[in-house]
Amino acid sequence: MSNALGIDVNHYVYITDVALILANNISFVGIKCTEGTTVNDSQFLAHRNLVRSQPFALVIYYHLARTGDPVAQAHRFLETVGELHANERLALDTERTSTVSIQWIDTFYSELPTDRRHILYTSAGVWTGMGNPEWSKSETVDLWLPRYGSAHEPVIPGPWTDYVIWQNSETGNVPGVSGACDTNLWNGDIDQLRTYASLVAS
Repeated sequence: MSNALGIDVNHYVYITDVALILANNISFVGIKCTEGTTVNDSQFLAHRNLVRSQPFALVIYYHLARTGDPVAQAHRFLETVGELHANERLALDTERTSTVSIQWIDTFYSELPTDRRHILYTSAGVWTGMGNPEWSKSETVDLWLPRYGSAHEPVIPGPWTDYVIWQNSETGNVPGVSGACDTNLWNGDIDQLRTYASLVAS
């Protein structure tokens, strides 16, 4: 099986030629949107418009979690993203520096629309740092996991048994991107990615 390929971008490492990215077999793109309660990524609107001009199988908009009101952060995220297209999904990025709890994460996802599945970017280390909690929403929120420089798949945390995206490098060289970028592997081929992008929430 040949895994579908993806990248994720932000204002530090940004898209310069979106058609060239697609021409180099990139099938899905993650785009930073917001962070905490005050930060909008300065390239978000440009990135959103660029990826909507090309037939990517899947586009993921993500919010970087910071301490503070999860309801306010979710609402700000949704307002900034705007109306979603059918192939677009929402994700929460939880880093070690986010220092949010499972209750915070649960509240954030409770504010998101219920018409599609959502994605969580985390790691086994972050999840363990929260006490390795059980989480009922793990059945409807899919995993995006990092593990760099290894042929071995990421360690799957807590209540999940599988992941959908493996962020396998932070130093990728992809034509059409301004510099070294995060690269990602879909846990399946392009047909499985397209099927996922067409699914409604279940």
